[in-house]
Amino acid sequence: MNNAPRTHSHFERPPVIETVFDIQFHPLQGWEIPFFGLFWATIRDRYPKFKVVPPLGTQIEDASKPLPPLGVLVNLSAGLPPTRCWFFNEPETQLIQVQSDRFILNWKRGLIDARYPHYENIRPLLEREWQHFCEFVGTNTLGKIEIRQCEITYINHIDVGIGWKDYGELDAVLTVWSGNKPGGILPTPDKASVAIRYRLPDSMGRLHVLAEPAVRNEDNQEILQLTMIARGAPASSELKNVFDWFDHAQGFVREAFVDLTTERMHAIWEMKDQS
Repeated sequence: MNNAPRTHSHFERPPVIETVFDIQFHPLQGWEIPFFGLFWATIRDRYPKFKVVPPLGTQIEDASKPLPPLGVLVNLSAGLPPTRCWFFNEPETQLIQVQSDRFILNWKRGLIDARYPHYENIRPLLEREWQHFCEFVGTNTLGKIEIRQCEITYINHIDVGIGWKDYGELDAVLTVWSGNKPGGILPTPDKASVAIRYRLPDSMGRLHVLAEPAVRNEDNQEILQLTMIARGAPASSELKNVFDWFDHAQGFVREAFVDLTTERMHAIWEMKDQS
């Protein structure tokens, strides 16, 4: 793999409200319902809250095959118990999700205006919690972890009214939007959505970008939700290869965000370049 592109772009006030680091593997044959509780007992000092939710399906990215239609594909393996567990820290800004074929670490802004910790601070936590999960699986002889895919998701809330006033000025937010034809008959759009897919470098997978109108529940603020998902397979299930994939994919997503958004918004989010 090549090094992460360009300089390290850093935002003092990024619009990101949630990040998701997702490791998917073949279902653990020994994983049964009791192991959710047994695993929680090993992390309860850090994640004292829990919630039981339905499992996530899997969409495996294969850059060598034609793209499926845009949208979300769900493909649950037969026989899986309909269970996924969330384990929260006390302020509910950090979350571990576990199911029989998936381990996920989330950072969420939550109800408090938590400062985004940036990848260089999240990465050691992800590595530590993943190794702890692998040790739990090994200690309890639940099966061999064979990784199928990794994902990074960034969810950004771009408030309408800060740097742009409506969807007639979407080109003030996104570089990939050129707006209406000058002198044409079309009025200012009420709403607009953008969906784009790019290949990651070095056959690492794909980057999925979705920008769509939304209203934030907490304050009823109208927003443009910009979701970026990098999805692909590491070279192997070895720890080094898994985190090489995360490092390179995250670097690409970070700089792709810079390319997709305008200098006007960069100034609002207080972008700085770091070597």
